[in-house]
Amino acid sequence: MDKKEVLIWIEPFAAEMGKFNECLVKGVGMNIIAVSTKKTIFPTIIIPDGGQYAEYVQLAAGWNILVETGISLGIDLINQPGQGKWGMNIYRNSFIYLFPLPSSNKREGV
Repeated sequence: MDKKEVLIWIEPFAAEMGKFNECLVKGVGMNIIAVSTKKTIFPTIIIPDGGQYAEYVQLAAGWNILVETGISLGIDLINQPGQGKWGMNIYRNSFIYLFPLPSSNKREGV
């Protein structure tokens, strides 16, 4: 992880936000954006609770951000050999999306 990446954290746990803030924001210099049903210590995109479908709403919101960010950056989301961290990871039942900020893999004409 480095300061050129942005972490999108879906429904972060209150008990772990402080450690992520200390290690990644203050230590590494990364940006963290939360997607949650409630306000967090990070810039937050508020989503509806979703009731029994809450996990689906969270997953859909995260993938929508992933796809829209890739398209906006001109990244070919289908043909990304060797790009490593692009995509979704799961950390203690909380979705974490890592976005490398590319410098030279933009699609032509975008």
